[in-house]
Amino acid sequence: MWVYKTGRSEEKKMVLYQFENDRKYDRASDYLEGFNGVIQSDGYQAYANIKDIKNMGCFAHIRRKLVEVMDVAPKGTVIKETQTYKMYQLINKLFYLEKVYDKKYKKDYDRITRERKTKSLPVLEEFYEIVKTVAPHTPKKSHLDTAMTYAINNEKYLRYYIEDGRVEISNNSAERCCKSFVIGRKNFLFSNSINGAKASGAAYSIIESAKINGLKPYEYIEYILTRMTGNKLTADLLEKIMPWSEELPKNLYKNKKA
Repeated sequence: MWVYKTGRSEEKKMVLYQFENDRKYDRASDYLEGFNGVIQSDGYQAYANIKDIKNMGCFAHIRRKLVEVMDVAPKGTVIKETQTYKMYQLINKLFYLEKVYDKKYKKDYDRITRERKTKSLPVLEEFYEIVKTVAPHTPKKSHLDTAMTYAINNEKYLRYYIEDGRVEISNNSAERCCKSFVIGRKNFLFSNSINGAKASGAAYSIIESAKINGLKPYEYIEYILTRMTGNKLTADLLEKIMPWSEELPKNLYKNKKA
Protein backbone atom coordinates (compact mmCIF):
# COMPACT_ATOMS: atom_id res chain seq x y z
CA MET A 1 0.00 0.00 0.00
CA TRP A 2 1.45 3.36 -1.06
CA VAL A 3 0.43 6.35 1.07
CA TYR A 4 0.51 9.99 -0.03
CA LYS A 5 -0.30 12.89 2.32
CA THR A 6 -0.45 16.60 1.63
CA GLY A 7 2.07 18.87 3.33
CA ARG A 8 1.26 21.12 6.26
CA SER A 9 1.08 24.27 4.11
CA GLU A 10 -1.70 22.93 1.88
CA GLU A 11 -5.21 24.25 2.47
CA LYS A 12 -6.83 21.18 0.92
CA LYS A 13 -5.56 18.43 3.20
CA MET A 14 -5.88 14.80 2.17
CA VAL A 15 -4.40 11.33 2.55
CA LEU A 16 -4.47 8.92 -0.37
CA TYR A 17 -3.90 5.17 -0.13
CA GLN A 18 -2.96 3.50 -3.41
CA PHE A 19 -2.66 -0.27 -3.58
CA GLU A 20 -0.11 -1.79 -5.96
CA ASN A 21 1.20 -5.34 -6.26
CA ASP A 22 4.80 -4.24 -5.69
CA ARG A 23 7.14 -1.32 -4.93
CA LYS A 24 8.60 -0.88 -8.41
CA TYR A 25 9.99 2.57 -9.13
CA ASP A 26 7.53 3.28 -11.92
CA ARG A 27 4.58 2.94 -9.52
CA ALA A 28 5.54 6.26 -7.98
CA SER A 29 6.26 7.99 -11.29
CA ASP A 30 2.97 6.81 -12.79
CA TYR A 31 0.94 7.94 -9.79
CA LEU A 32 2.69 11.31 -9.52
CA GLU A 33 2.66 12.09 -13.24
CA GLY A 34 2.02 15.80 -13.68
CA PHE A 35 2.84 16.65 -10.06
CA ASN A 36 5.31 19.49 -9.54
CA GLY A 37 6.37 20.02 -5.96
CA VAL A 38 8.16 18.49 -2.99
CA ILE A 39 8.05 14.83 -1.99
CA GLN A 40 9.22 13.87 1.48
CA SER A 41 10.05 10.23 2.07
CA ASP A 42 12.30 7.80 3.91
CA GLY A 43 14.85 8.01 1.11
CA TYR A 44 13.26 5.53 -1.29
CA GLN A 45 15.07 6.14 -4.59
CA ALA A 46 11.93 5.84 -6.71
CA TYR A 47 11.15 9.48 -5.96
CA ALA A 48 14.63 10.69 -6.88
CA ASN A 49 14.05 9.64 -10.49
CA ILE A 50 10.85 11.63 -11.03
CA LYS A 51 11.13 14.75 -13.17
CA ASP A 52 10.13 18.15 -11.73
CA ILE A 53 10.01 16.88 -8.14
CA LYS A 54 12.21 18.08 -5.29
CA ASN A 55 13.06 15.47 -2.69
CA MET A 56 13.15 15.99 1.05
CA GLY A 57 14.57 13.44 3.46
CA CYS A 58 13.37 12.44 6.91
CA PHE A 59 15.38 13.20 10.04
CA ALA A 60 13.28 10.79 12.10
CA HIS A 61 14.75 7.93 10.08
CA ILE A 62 18.35 8.91 10.76
CA ARG A 63 17.51 9.47 14.44
CA ARG A 64 16.02 5.97 14.70
CA LYS A 65 19.12 4.49 13.13
CA LEU A 66 21.31 6.27 15.70
CA VAL A 67 19.11 4.92 18.50
CA GLU A 68 19.63 1.41 17.11
CA VAL A 69 23.40 1.96 17.26
CA MET A 70 23.22 2.96 20.92
CA ASP A 71 20.90 0.06 21.73
CA VAL A 72 23.49 -2.50 20.56
CA ALA A 73 26.53 -0.76 22.05
CA PRO A 74 28.92 -3.16 23.85
CA LYS A 75 28.36 -3.62 27.55
CA GLY A 76 30.22 -1.00 29.55
CA THR A 77 30.05 1.67 26.83
CA VAL A 78 29.50 5.16 28.24
CA ILE A 79 26.88 6.17 25.69
CA LYS A 80 27.01 9.88 26.43
CA GLU A 81 30.71 9.94 25.55
CA THR A 82 30.24 8.44 22.08
CA GLN A 83 30.10 10.24 18.75
CA THR A 84 26.83 8.48 18.08
CA TYR A 85 25.28 10.19 21.10
CA LYS A 86 26.63 13.56 19.97
CA MET A 87 25.00 13.09 16.56
CA TYR A 88 21.79 11.95 18.22
CA GLN A 89 21.70 15.05 20.40
CA LEU A 90 22.28 17.32 17.40
CA ILE A 91 19.32 15.76 15.61
CA ASN A 92 17.26 16.24 18.77
CA LYS A 93 18.24 19.90 18.77
CA LEU A 94 16.97 20.25 15.20
CA PHE A 95 13.63 18.76 16.27
CA TYR A 96 13.51 21.08 19.29
CA LEU A 97 14.11 24.12 17.09
CA GLU A 98 11.24 23.03 14.85
CA LYS A 99 8.89 23.04 17.84
CA VAL A 100 10.04 26.56 18.67
CA TYR A 101 9.48 27.78 15.10
CA ASP A 102 6.06 26.13 14.83
CA LYS A 103 4.87 27.63 18.10
CA LYS A 104 6.28 31.09 17.46
CA TYR A 105 5.76 31.57 13.73
CA LYS A 106 2.80 29.26 12.97
CA LYS A 107 2.26 29.37 9.20
CA ASP A 108 4.81 32.08 8.43
CA TYR A 109 6.91 29.72 6.33
CA ASP A 110 9.19 32.44 4.99
CA ARG A 111 10.14 33.35 8.54
CA ILE A 112 10.66 29.69 9.40
CA THR A 113 13.00 29.39 6.41
CA ARG A 114 15.04 32.35 7.68
CA GLU A 115 15.18 30.90 11.19
CA ARG A 116 16.34 27.55 9.86
CA LYS A 117 19.14 29.18 7.88
CA THR A 118 20.25 31.14 10.94
CA LYS A 119 19.80 28.61 13.75
CA SER A 120 19.28 25.12 12.31
CA LEU A 121 21.92 25.17 9.58
CA PRO A 122 24.91 25.48 11.98
CA VAL A 123 23.57 22.47 13.91
CA LEU A 124 23.18 20.50 10.70
CA GLU A 125 26.71 21.43 9.62
CA GLU A 126 28.09 20.22 12.95
CA PHE A 127 26.17 16.96 12.54
CA TYR A 128 27.67 16.31 9.11
CA GLU A 129 31.16 17.20 10.29
CA ILE A 130 30.91 14.33 12.76
CA VAL A 131 29.32 12.01 10.17
CA LYS A 132 32.16 12.57 7.72
CA THR A 133 34.74 12.05 10.45
CA VAL A 134 33.17 8.85 11.76
CA ALA A 135 32.06 7.20 8.51
CA PRO A 136 35.53 6.26 7.10
CA HIS A 137 36.42 4.39 10.30
CA THR A 138 33.12 2.55 10.75
CA PRO A 139 33.05 -1.28 10.46
CA LYS A 140 31.20 -2.35 7.33
CA LYS A 141 27.68 -3.74 7.72
CA SER A 142 27.50 -2.61 11.35
CA HIS A 143 24.54 -0.67 12.74
CA LEU A 144 26.68 2.47 12.73
CA ASP A 145 27.68 1.87 9.11
CA THR A 146 23.99 1.64 8.18
CA ALA A 147 23.30 4.94 9.95
CA MET A 148 26.28 6.73 8.39
CA THR A 149 25.52 5.40 4.92
CA TYR A 150 21.94 6.61 5.20
CA ALA A 151 23.08 10.06 6.36
CA ILE A 152 25.63 10.43 3.55
CA ASN A 153 23.47 9.03 0.75
CA ASN A 154 20.58 11.28 1.73
CA GLU A 155 22.53 14.40 2.62
CA LYS A 156 21.21 16.60 -0.18
CA TYR A 157 17.65 15.48 0.56
CA LEU A 158 18.03 16.09 4.30
CA ARG A 159 19.52 19.53 3.69
CA TYR A 160 16.60 20.63 1.53
CA TYR A 161 14.38 21.46 4.50
CA ILE A 162 16.67 24.39 5.32
CA GLU A 163 15.61 26.02 2.05
CA ASP A 164 11.84 25.60 2.37
CA GLY A 165 9.93 26.41 5.55
CA ARG A 166 6.85 24.62 4.28
CA VAL A 167 8.37 21.16 4.55
CA GLU A 168 8.55 19.38 7.87
CA ILE A 169 11.67 17.96 9.44
CA SER A 170 10.28 14.44 9.18
CA ASN A 171 7.52 12.49 7.46
CA ASN A 172 6.20 11.17 10.77
CA SER A 173 2.71 12.47 10.05
CA ALA A 174 2.54 10.34 6.89
CA GLU A 175 3.95 7.35 8.74
CA ARG A 176 1.18 7.65 11.31
CA CYS A 177 -1.27 7.28 8.44
CA CYS A 178 0.60 4.13 7.35
CA LYS A 179 0.36 2.82 10.90
CA SER A 180 -3.43 3.17 10.86
CA PHE A 181 -3.61 0.82 7.89
CA VAL A 182 -1.12 -1.64 9.36
CA ILE A 183 -3.10 -1.86 12.60
CA GLY A 184 -6.32 -2.33 10.66
CA ARG A 185 -4.79 -4.98 8.41
CA LYS A 186 -4.08 -7.16 11.42
CA ASN A 187 -7.79 -7.22 12.17
CA PHE A 188 -9.23 -7.58 8.65
CA LEU A 189 -11.37 -10.69 8.24
CA PHE A 190 -12.52 -10.59 4.64
CA SER A 191 -10.18 -8.17 2.86
CA ASN A 192 -7.77 -10.73 1.44
CA SER A 193 -7.88 -10.02 -2.30
CA ILE A 194 -6.56 -7.35 -4.67
CA ASN A 195 -10.03 -5.86 -5.03
CA GLY A 196 -10.38 -5.92 -1.26
CA ALA A 197 -7.08 -4.11 -0.85
CA LYS A 198 -8.12 -1.45 -3.36
CA ALA A 199 -11.45 -1.00 -1.59
CA SER A 200 -9.63 -0.71 1.73
CA GLY A 201 -7.37 1.94 0.22
CA ALA A 202 -10.39 3.97 -0.89
CA ALA A 203 -12.02 3.65 2.54
CA TYR A 204 -8.85 4.64 4.38
CA SER A 205 -8.37 7.61 2.04
CA ILE A 206 -11.78 8.96 3.07
CA ILE A 207 -11.35 8.20 6.77
CA GLU A 208 -7.83 9.60 7.18
CA SER A 209 -8.61 12.66 5.04
CA ALA A 210 -11.60 13.33 7.28
CA LYS A 211 -9.44 13.04 10.39
CA ILE A 212 -6.74 15.48 9.27
CA ASN A 213 -9.44 18.02 8.42
CA GLY A 214 -10.84 17.80 11.93
CA LEU A 215 -13.93 15.80 10.99
CA LYS A 216 -15.61 12.91 12.78
CA PRO A 217 -15.11 10.04 10.28
CA TYR A 218 -18.33 8.13 10.93
CA GLU A 219 -20.53 11.22 10.76
CA TYR A 220 -18.67 12.48 7.68
CA ILE A 221 -19.10 9.21 5.78
CA GLU A 222 -22.77 9.10 6.74
CA TYR A 223 -23.17 12.66 5.46
CA ILE A 224 -21.48 12.15 2.08
CA LEU A 225 -23.38 8.93 1.42
CA THR A 226 -26.62 10.73 2.15
CA ARG A 227 -25.70 13.64 -0.12
CA MET A 228 -24.62 11.34 -2.94
CA THR A 229 -27.71 9.12 -2.82
CA GLY A 230 -30.11 10.03 -5.61
CA ASN A 231 -27.97 12.93 -6.84
CA LYS A 232 -25.91 13.20 -9.99
CA LEU A 233 -22.21 13.20 -9.08
CA THR A 234 -21.22 16.52 -10.59
CA ALA A 235 -17.92 18.26 -10.00
CA ASP A 236 -19.80 20.92 -8.04
CA LEU A 237 -21.37 18.36 -5.68
CA LEU A 238 -18.08 16.55 -5.14
CA GLU A 239 -16.33 19.82 -4.28
CA LYS A 240 -19.02 20.62 -1.72
CA ILE A 241 -18.59 17.31 0.12
CA MET A 242 -14.80 17.18 0.10
CA PRO A 243 -13.35 17.01 3.64
CA TRP A 244 -11.93 20.54 3.30
CA SER A 245 -15.16 22.10 2.01
CA GLU A 246 -16.35 25.15 3.94
CA GLU A 247 -19.94 24.10 3.22
CA LEU A 248 -19.86 21.03 5.46
CA PRO A 249 -22.21 21.16 8.48
CA LYS A 250 -20.50 22.18 11.72
CA ASN A 251 -21.77 19.10 13.54
CA LEU A 252 -19.39 16.98 11.44
CA TYR A 253 -16.38 18.57 13.12
CA LYS A 254 -14.86 17.42 16.38
CA ASN A 255 -14.39 20.90 17.82
CA LYS A 256 -16.99 23.08 16.12
CA LYS A 257 -20.33 23.92 17.66
CA ALA A 258 -23.41 23.73 15.45
